[in-house]
Amino acid sequence: IDGVTVTSEFDGLALFEGLAVGDYNYTASKSGYATQTGTISIIDQNIQEFIVMVPAVYDAFFWCSEQGSPMGMSGVDITIDGVTVTSEFDGLALFEGLASGNYNYTASKAGYETRTGNINIVDQNIEEFVIMEIGTYDMFFWCSAEGSPMGMSGVDVTINGVTITSDFDGLALFEGYEPGTYSYSVHKDGYYDQSGNVTISDQNIEQFIVLQPIISDVLFWVTDEVTDLPLENAMVTFNDALIYTDGNGLAWFSEVPYGTYEFTVSRDGYISEAGFVSVEASNWAENVSLAPYAFDIFFWCSEEGSPMGLSDVDVTIDGETLTSDFDGLVVFDYMIPGTYDFTA
Repeated sequence: IDGVTVTSEFDGLALFEGLAVGDYNYTASKSGYATQTGTISIIDQNIQEFIVMVPAVYDAFFWCSEQGSPMGMSGVDITIDGVTVTSEFDGLALFEGLASGNYNYTASKAGYETRTGNINIVDQNIEEFVIMEIGTYDMFFWCSAEGSPMGMSGVDVTINGVTITSDFDGLALFEGYEPGTYSYSVHKDGYYDQSGNVTISDQNIEQFIVLQPIISDVLFWVTDEVTDLPLENAMVTFNDALIYTDGNGLAWFSEVPYGTYEFTVSRDGYISEAGFVSVEASNWAENVSLAPYAFDIFFWCSEEGSPMGLSDVDVTIDGETLTSDFDGLVVFDYMIPGTYDFTA
């Protein structure tokens, strides 16, 4: 009052003593409260004035934007003391009527990292600039074989040209990916390839991959190399099993696991064949032609009563004619077992 300041005590009393009769203007102020003003009139006795201090309130302007962009970002949730205000199209989230003090806040939006901070309101409105960074997340691919509870190592998982191989517990981990949809492919020798999509929104994701082993049927078609007709009762040995061909020359091996296997095919009167079959992705047909055993027929030609060989003798079998050489020899080679008529 009149340039004299008295500070209230613990009980709220500020006492001015020895004031003369008259009218006095006063102001009451305290940090964090609205300043109060008034007038008192002293006539012929002491007076009391009751002053109710109202906390001062201010506004907090939160301006939200995306890192690297000068534009305001809408849809950012700013939360203070359980109250959430969402930023508008210009990026502003406005808190009105906040008393002086310290406030912790969080800023969140799907696909972005949550921000935290603190503002201190003293005696005026404040502005806080919040820059949101795009969140990155991890993708956990857990790989196992069908029917097995154990993780499978050695599985190649590929996303955007990056391949990560699962470790001993079956995990292939992709770290630091922004929200979005990603295509993946999965490969391991001996199992069918897989592919699919995963979508990251605002958290890490787990994808469980169950691989199916490649199991195929292997069919052996056995024919006669000369006649090209099916050979029945040919013995086919494959994958530690023996099967005889049926009337169509077929030996069928079912549910053969992925891998490379040796086989042999044999039959009485024929030269055995051997080789390898790789079981990879689908049923496999192996064609085997057996060549019959073949022999040579030697014709020795001579003139009756002479010990010398006779040349220029024409010997014909099955329409093929060969002529004896100077010592009387005609040779028909590669003749399969059978009975043949000849003329000389």
